[in-house]
Amino acid sequence: MINKKRISRIETALTPTQIVMLWLKSEHQGNESGEYARRLIKLPLSAAPRPKIAAQVANNIRSAMKGKEAHQVANAVRQGQMQADFLILLVNRTNAAILNETQVRWLKIALLHERLRVLCLSDAGLDLMLDWVRSMRTVAIDFLAVEASAKLIQQQYFERESVLLRDAIADIQEQTKRLMHMVETCDKIALEHGAIELARDHAAFSAAIELMATEKAELIVALARSKMLDDFGEPEAADALIKPYFLRELDRQA
Repeated sequence: MINKKRISRIETALTPTQIVMLWLKSEHQGNESGEYARRLIKLPLSAAPRPKIAAQVANNIRSAMKGKEAHQVANAVRQGQMQADFLILLVNRTNAAILNETQVRWLKIALLHERLRVLCLSDAGLDLMLDWVRSMRTVAIDFLAVEASAKLIQQQYFERESVLLRDAIADIQEQTKRLMHMVETCDKIALEHGAIELARDHAAFSAAIELMATEKAELIVALARSKMLDDFGEPEAADALIKPYFLRELDRQA
């Protein structure tokens, strides 16, 4: 049996990022969002992930910097807590990006199916079928980009460890599976009937997913970092960080 004092020494030596990674692996991964939320609600505020990890970060840094000037320790504690808090918020934001829109994505899938059914019953012409194909591929690119954005965040910030709750994983995987079935079926039928204009341009399709995934990941990261800065008393920095993303979205809608 590992000595408890040895475990305590190991935990005290953890960096802010390592503390968050330990929380992610031991307390977050494998949970379903509803049960996880209910468990957190029952905890006292001090035991919730953000304050609990903030306290652990502070203790570890103070222990590692014993004997240093007070202002140096305070600054290191603040920086360490900010880094840890950002990572926790990033986990939350990544899950929210999937779970908050899951019903909308199911409705989009249902709408695509219904539009296709109507087109088939009405013996629609090529132009209407092309319009459906474009809509279907646009939705598919968006869905696949959501999944890819989570993977980008996991790769860049969490050593490729999954940050998604169990139902978030299940939802996005099932939704992308259904959309890819539509995409691949459409390609197959188009090629069999010589309708090349209905077939997918694989390179352009992949490039669109990659570009959108990068944009989604950058926005999720910016939202998490902006929230952290605001909570740490830096509202101007928080606003400056997030403002370009909102302006970009407004320009797209114009």
